[in-house]
Amino acid sequence: MGTDYTLKLRKNYLHVKLPNDYEITPEGIQRQWTEIFDICKKNNCRHVLFEGKTPKRSIKTMDAFQSASDLAHSGLGLSVSFCFYDYTLMTYLGYL
Repeated sequence: MGTDYTLKLRKNYLHVKLPNDYEITPEGIQRQWTEIFDICKKNNCRHVLFEGKTPKRSIKTMDAFQSASDLAHSGLGLSVSFCFYDYTLMTYLGYL
């Protein structure tokens, strides 16, 4: 599994392209938010789009909570959207 991704500043948003084998890890997500916050702050960007296959999640509940808290307390007022091609709610909740 990989933790690399690409960031591309578009006209109205920052595009975060996740590779097919992307894995969310505590270290990776911290690095990712740091880069996103830096780019958005320097370019007055307020919208972020994550795009790719549904990533593997290797984080604990508290890591996810900390990530959301970092976003909320960034002071940037970011709107974040996710486009996961193979995401299904049933799989996420563990029903299947």
